[in-house]
Amino acid sequence: MADFNQTLVDRFEFAGIKIVRNRVVTLRLWLQLWDTRAGRLLGESSGEITTATPLLSPGQSVPLDTIARRLWKKMINYDLLPRQPRQSRAFRRLE
Repeated sequence: MADFNQTLVDRFEFAGIKIVRNRVVTLRLWLQLWDTRAGRLLGESSGEITTATPLLSPGQSVPLDTIARRLWKKMINYDLLPRQPRQSRAFRRLE
């Protein structure tokens, strides 16, 4: 599931002319990983990211798919993949 919100915010206005506008994008994603054979939920994750970019020219905004990829990657890496216990350098076995 996903939720997307975009807002244009005027940052600087002079004599009624908008000089700088910001595009503020908020993206919320929910992800569930299921074992379809057993019919059970293996894990779930949710995440939210907000970006603000000045709209001086159309090419300067960050594409939505780039924002979504960053959020998906963090959700999968931090919430769904098993974490390896971290060892301090002093206790790592030397090979």
